[in-house]
Amino acid sequence: MRPALAHVCPSQVSAALVKIGGHIANPDKFVKAAGLLRQLIDGGAAGRQHRELLFEVIKAAFSDLDAASDPGLRRDYMRLCHSLDKRQAAEPGLFSRPQRAQLEVYRVLGFTQNEMHTDDSFVFNKVLGRIKEAVEALPPADEADEEAQAELQAGDDSDSEPGAEEEEAGGGSGGGGNKRPEVKQEQDQEGGAGAAGSDEVPAAVGPDAAAPQLPQEPEAREEPGAGAGSEEDVEADPFGLDSLLPAPKKKPAPAPPPPPPPPAAAQAAAAAARGGPGEEGAGGGKGRSKVWSAAQCLVMRRQAFVECLITAKSLHKLQWARTSVELLVEHFNKHRDRFTGQQQLAIDEMVRFVRDSRKARAAGPSSKELNRDTTSFERARSEWSRAKVSARGKVGAQGDAKANNWLG
Repeated sequence: MRPALAHVCPSQVSAALVKIGGHIANPDKFVKAAGLLRQLIDGGAAGRQHRELLFEVIKAAFSDLDAASDPGLRRDYMRLCHSLDKRQAAEPGLFSRPQRAQLEVYRVLGFTQNEMHTDDSFVFNKVLGRIKEAVEALPPADEADEEAQAELQAGDDSDSEPGAEEEEAGGGSGGGGNKRPEVKQEQDQEGGAGAAGSDEVPAAVGPDAAAPQLPQEPEAREEPGAGAGSEEDVEADPFGLDSLLPAPKKKPAPAPPPPPPPPAAAQAAAAAARGGPGEEGAGGGKGRSKVWSAAQCLVMRRQAFVECLITAKSLHKLQWARTSVELLVEHFNKHRDRFTGQQQLAIDEMVRFVRDSRKARAAGPSSKELNRDTTSFERARSEWSRAKVSARGKVGAQGDAKANNWLG
């Protein structure tokens, strides 16, 4: 695939990355957008000159942490992370150091977390072992980590506020459709003012407002006469009859709706493209992508491991994985000082879940749970094991030779 994309122009690659970045954050379009992005990465088309654009597209792909563990998307997330790993191994200078640290957090969310969804106990325990080692290597959390987490949450809130303001002002993605209520409101105000100054009934607003109004007739009649001297009007009416006949009422052409604003990912990608190639850093200059600081990256790394712990909770129902999951929860609780206050709340919830499940197991399973956890073959085997079979070869289920009469 690399020779097929080697001749692609860098400007075409930049345009493709901007377009992919506008759709990859949508879960419905992620599969197709991630496939196109993998083609650019594996084919070598997206190089060091597209560093900022490529990084912004990857950030948009991981804008929602829950989407990385979605059952319909987890395989594509794993493929995307695998393509990034191979490309960074082939070209170590593709991303800067802060960007590589942030991509490592994305790898935990998109690859390590999804590796736990397996039916092989050996692979499952191996993944949990790597998570335990990474958690044990984390430094203890302090006040700086709490401040970094607050900065991340404040940044997320500030990113969501402009979109809400645009929706309220009618400048959202709906384009011209959001401006119709404003026009309707202005017409209401004009009609209300006319009704206050006279006894006339104000004009209807809504579907009847599109009908032609009587005060506009003189203007419609004056338009053909005013333009009769032009060459086009002379050719259309050589005898000047249009000025003598009443002109048909013309409806004003609706104003074309403004184009919808591009998504935030596409705006950031376009800003990175305007910055030009060869820019590095943690996102302070013009045209550079915003990268997490070292403290923020460490906080998000802790959060990624907490997400792995929450994913392991869904596998606790499997009997072969139950003990491993409970040991993982105990390991997190043992090193709880390495997580922030909010993350410790999630760990405490997992500890309570494990404690309640152990109490339920000590009480013994109910008849409903027994029928749910056993198959029809296991229930039949248990019934057959209690059946009496003749040891002397006599005919009859109980070995009493009662069937000789009808068998002869």
